[in-house]
Amino acid sequence: MKIGDIVVRKSYDKDIIFRIIGFEIDENYQKIAILKGVAFRIIADSGIDDLEKVNSYDAKDTLIDKDVENILHKSIKKLEKEIED
Repeated sequence: MKIGDIVVRKSYDKDIIFRIIGFEIDENYQKIAILKGVAFRIIADSGIDDLEKVNSYDAKDTLIDKDVENILHKSIKKLEKEIED
């Protein structure tokens, strides 16, 4: 993985496409990627093992998906559930 790669997070069911904008080391001395949403204004981070590269053809299909709002809604609901647990 390198800066500029287009990726998705496996643990979030590959719901949002991100671009890697940097790397940091977390409190456990693990390398994490800093991510910027491609279609949504969102910044996130993720362990490298949780990321999967996306080719530009797959990214294009996802970005023009008419149900992309449903994907975002599903992601928010999953996050809210994790926070409650």
